[in-house]
Amino acid sequence: MLLTFDQIKAVTVGALRVEQQDDGVHFYKLTPKQLDYWAGLNEFMRGIAAASTGVHLDFWTDATAVTFTTAAGGKFELYKNRLMAEQVTEQEPHVITLTLKDAPSDVRNRVTLYLPCHGISGVIQRVELTDGTVCERPTYPVKMLFFGDSITQGWDSHFDTHSWAMRVARFYDAEALIQGVGGSFFATAAQDDVDFDPDIVFVALGTNDFNWYRNRPDDFEREMNGYLDRIAKTYAGKTIIAISPVTAHCYTGEERERFTLHCRKVLMAEAKRGFTCVDGFTLMPDVGALFLPDGLHPNAEGFGVYAENLLRQMNDTIQTEIIRKKMQK
Repeated sequence: MLLTFDQIKAVTVGALRVEQQDDGVHFYKLTPKQLDYWAGLNEFMRGIAAASTGVHLDFWTDATAVTFTTAAGGKFELYKNRLMAEQVTEQEPHVITLTLKDAPSDVRNRVTLYLPCHGISGVIQRVELTDGTVCERPTYPVKMLFFGDSITQGWDSHFDTHSWAMRVARFYDAEALIQGVGGSFFATAAQDDVDFDPDIVFVALGTNDFNWYRNRPDDFEREMNGYLDRIAKTYAGKTIIAISPVTAHCYTGEERERFTLHCRKVLMAEAKRGFTCVDGFTLMPDVGALFLPDGLHPNAEGFGVYAENLLRQMNDTIQTEIIRKKMQK
C-alpha cells in the first residue's frame, strides 16, 4: 500500500504546512511570514528556519514493514512503538525500511519517523506499507507549542530526538509544534498568527539577545516586551511556561556577570506577565562537560540534564493541564 499525499499529510505532526512539490512532500514548521523574516537576515538563517525541526510522521499500522524514501539527505530517526529503532544520517537521498512483524496479523505497531531538525528540511518521496491497509494517526493527550532559539531546536545534538523540547514532547506523548530557530532572538516582526491551538506554550528565548542587542539596550527592551506582550495576549487563558536563558559556559569574569544580569532581566519580564516561570540557571549547571565545544549549547548529555530538571519542576503544572483537558472531553 503506497500512501497518498493526503494520507501522509494526515499523519504528519509538527508541521504548519505540508506541500506536494515536484521532488516530494515538503514540511514547514513556520508560517511564510516567520520564515521570510529569519531568511531575510542571511542564507545561514534561511536554512535554519526552513529545517523540519520536530516534524514527524506518526501512525499505527498493521503492516509487516514500512519503507520511507527520502528526496534529500539529512538525519532521520525512526521509532517503533516509541522506542528508537534506527538513526540514518546520509548526504544523499535514501531508503529507510523498518520491519514490524513476520507475517500479517491483527497486531498493530506504532511507527514514527522524525525528520531532520536543523541544517536541512526533510523531504519525503514515498511511504509504503507492506501487507498493510491501516494507517491511523494516534490520539495525543495534550498539545504543546515551543518558541525558542537553537537550544530549543536541539542544536547539534547527537540524536535530534534528544533535544530538550523533543524529550518533553515525547515524555507526554504530546502533539507538538517546535518553532526553534537557531540564532533567533526577541523580534516582534517575526511573530505571526500560528494555526495551532496549544494547551501549553513554552517560550525559551533571550540567549542570542545578549549579543544581538549588545549596544542597543532600548531596542532589546522594546522587542522583548513587545514579544512577550503578544504572547500573553494571543495565548491568554493557556498555560504559558517561560524559560529564561540557561547558563553559558563560554562566558567568564565580567562577561559572565553581564550575561547573568541579562538573563535575570528576561526572567523578571516574563514573571511580570504572570507566566509560569522557570529560571534557566536551575536547569543547567555550569559544567563544561555538559556543553558543546562552543560552551553555549548543551550537548546530548546536557540536553538530558535540562529536560530532567524542567520535568521535575513543571510536571505538576503539565499534568494538571492534561487532566483538565481530559475532563473537558
